[in-house]
Amino acid sequence: MADQDPVADYLRTVPGSDRLRAAAWDAAYATDDAEAERRLRALQVSDEVKAKLWELRAPSQPAPAPKGIGTQVVEGVKQMASDLNPIPMIDSLGRALIPQFVGDAIGLNTPSGGQRPGAPPSGPVNAVNAILGASWEELKRAKEAWDSGDTTQAVRHIMGSTPVIGPPVSQASDMMLAGDYGKGMGRVASIGVQMAAPAIIDKARNVSVRSPLKNTNPVEAEAVNFLQREGVPVDAATATGNRFVRGAQRGIADQSLGGSVVAERAKAAEATALARTGDRL
Repeated sequence: MADQDPVADYLRTVPGSDRLRAAAWDAAYATDDAEAERRLRALQVSDEVKAKLWELRAPSQPAPAPKGIGTQVVEGVKQMASDLNPIPMIDSLGRALIPQFVGDAIGLNTPSGGQRPGAPPSGPVNAVNAILGASWEELKRAKEAWDSGDTTQAVRHIMGSTPVIGPPVSQASDMMLAGDYGKGMGRVASIGVQMAAPAIIDKARNVSVRSPLKNTNPVEAEAVNFLQREGVPVDAATATGNRFVRGAQRGIADQSLGGSVVAERAKAAEATALARTGDRL
């Protein structure tokens, strides 16, 4: 910290460790406003100190105003909808199954081939490296926080290094620390939905459905009624014979990673129940 530095001069009056002051100085002079705001909000100091550091960083700029509840709710819904959009997930899973040399040969790993900015090239090795890389970034941030004296943030980033689920949870924390509570809660909600979806689908797929949408084919309807009387699990698409229900069931359950596993379990349960019924007949 320079001797003739208003931020450094002010920090000398703030109680705390040298590591905390160094972290505060780095936050105040971060080159990007969004990064500076995120770091300042994460500091373990009072709001008064944070506001003063922001003022010393950019005297001509007012401190960012907090977002209203309405804005937070809208941003949360948008974040959740974006996180639960199945198209990027299906695209990523598909690319992970295609070896990189094949993806390179067919132009898959180019912007014109649908390669998203920052996404890894196709191939299972690159997919695994991307997952481990996100965890490694969290560990590096944990070390930075520890070196600056912020043990709370260090522990948070260590927990955020858990592969797959840790990084998005850490990102949600970053959003809320930056004042984007709606986005953070939207991401947390989407994580919860994704974790609970397989169990929900499993229960739904194994419940005998007596839907208000009746199967108009009398032969199929009688077969469904017989299976339900025998305790054989009947899914909604079979019970109703409705094309829309069948398409929705296939899209939601069978074409997602968790749903595909659940679908196989449901088929196995159905086969077992049919075998039991056959033995009784």
